[in-house]
Amino acid sequence: MDVTGGALRISADVAPGGSIRVAVVDDPGRTLDACTAIGEDVTDGRVTWKIDKPLTAGKIALEFELKNAKLYAFSFAPARGQ
Repeated sequence: MDVTGGALRISADVAPGGSIRVAVVDDPGRTLDACTAIGEDVTDGRVTWKIDKPLTAGKIALEFELKNAKLYAFSFAPARGQ
């Protein structure tokens, strides 16, 4: 898919004890382990990783890990300051 903005945002429901993590395939700084787990319901919530820099424009592949969660939508939006 094409990245059209610098931040990944998701809308999801997360059950108690559940979580969502996201990895950018072939990006060593944006692995599942480097992702800040989302552990609550979110609407247009920003996905973050330990590396704090905007996603670069171009084609990427995403891997979603859902534990007791439902993902409804994801989108790309301008990162802070963009």
